[in-house]
This record gives sequence, C-alpha cells and structure tokens, in this order.
Amino acid sequence: MKVFDYFEHIKLSHAFTPSIYFTADSIMNKQNPWLKYQDCILKNWRPAESDALFLAGDDWDSLPPKERIDYTKPVINLIQGFKHAKPDNLVFKYLSYRAIRIFVGEEVANAVRNTGRINGPTFIITNGIDLDYIRLYSKKRNERDIDLLIVGIKNLDLARSLAQDCAKLKVRVRCLDFQIPREELLAIMGNSRVTIFLPLSKEGFYLPALEGMALETLVVCPKFEGNKVLYKDGFNCLMPEYRQDMIFNTIKIALFMPANLLNRLLDHALLSAQSYTLEQERAKFSDILNQIYDLWER
Repeated sequence: MKVFDYFEHIKLSHAFTPSIYFTADSIMNKQNPWLKYQDCILKNWRPAESDALFLAGDDWDSLPPKERIDYTKPVINLIQGFKHAKPDNLVFKYLSYRAIRIFVGEEVANAVRNTGRINGPTFIITNGIDLDYIRLYSKKRNERDIDLLIVGIKNLDLARSLAQDCAKLKVRVRCLDFQIPREELLAIMGNSRVTIFLPLSKEGFYLPALEGMALETLVVCPKFEGNKVLYKDGFNCLMPEYRQDMIFNTIKIALFMPANLLNRLLDHALLSAQSYTLEQERAKFSDILNQIYDLWER
C-alpha cells in the first residue's frame, strides 16, 4: 500500500509518468489498487527503457546483476524495515548498489546507515495516511459493537492466548488472526472501543496503529524497536512491555479507564494522526523528484 501511495505521488507530481509491471503470480483481483490505472500496467518488464526506477523490498532482483551495478539512470529505493541492516538477510547485499534511498523512520535509517554499506544519498520521509478516507470508517464511540479488537497477524500465538485471557473479562472481543481486506480491517477498527496491536519486535514505522489513532480506537501497542517519535506511552496510546502478562494488565486498564483519561488519550491520538498526512509525504517526495538528476550526478 505504501508503494502505491508513492506511485500516486509520482502521478500527481507530473515530473514522470509512472508505470508498473506485475509478475505472473501477482494478485490481480479488486484488492490490487493499481487496477484502476490499467493504462499504467506494463505488459513487459524492460527497465532499460525507463527514465528512472522506483524499487522497494527485493525488487532489486528484477534487474539483471550487471544492471544493478551499472544502471546509469536514477534509482529510488524505498526502505521500510530493519531487515536491510542484517548481514544475514538477502536484501542486505542491495545496499551496495547505487540508489537514492528513502527511509520511513529515523530508527531504521540509522540502523541501515550504520552498516557502512550505503551507496548514494539518503532521506527520511515518515509514512503518511489518507486521513479523510480512513475517517470514513469511524463510528461514534457509543455505537461501537466491539469492546476489544486484537490485531494479531504478526504474532498469532500471542494473539490467540490474549483472546483466551480476555474472554474472562466478559467483554465483546474479536481476534483477527488471519488476513482480511484492508477496508474490512478499517471498518472493524472503527467499530472497536480498544484495539491491541501486535507488531514485530522491530518495525520501521508500523502504520496500523496510526490508522487506529485516526479511527479513535484506544490503541494498546506493546513496545517495539523503532518509531519512538509517533508512539508515546500515556500520551496517545498505551505501550506495555512486550509480554503477555503486561499486555493483559494494560488491556484491563484500557477497557475500564475513566472517561476523562480516555478522552485525553483519544484527543492526543487524533492530533497525532492529523500530523502524518499523505500531503506531507507527497511534498517531501516531490522535493526529491524535482532534484533527482542533480542528486544522481552527485
């Protein structure tokens, strides 16, 4: 989804005409947001014919080895996670290829920069969200049907154990331990009084909890390495230690929190969400696009 946001940033910038290529095993149903841009979907992958490349994840593998080293046109590389800083990870080797790199947060940027392997200029652009779109899924607090939502895709065992613990609290609990379409997830979060998010132990940014803040569900998110700027315990969310007993104790606090404390947390959370917009993300990226050839020549 974040790559799609950048695709739209390029489209709106008028600096380039964006195109995208999908491999034969790509998902091409209604969950693929690019389907509304049929004229932008390439039938053949010919990177040498482009004026610039935008790569994320392991997209480097789509280039022949020689082109990865000798590619003469600008390459923008979006890095969203800590795996790029791990020498035993397959994506680590890509750092030596020349590129203009964009990191989604300061922590992941520092971790990758400290490898000493980066070839090319680096920038930090924190992730933004489409606040108006997300807010469409927010219900009034007194009309919400779910007391506690557990978003546990990234930690299934813990999510299921917490669901068993919370069943004893005699509240309405829903546990998501399987993937669902994005719109359904937003609707469920917007229908929940409290949402517990279970991220990885390291996250470059972690968007779901920010979306939860925008939907005015009280966010409970155990501490993880990364993104200390956004997630602030006791200010816009609750962040226990990443242990089942500590998370469960915090859930009980969240469910039965006095109204004045709850409203203060929710107000701060919504203000935080309003500070991370797609418009800000687009403006910072547009600055890079406008000087892309100068950056590449340096």
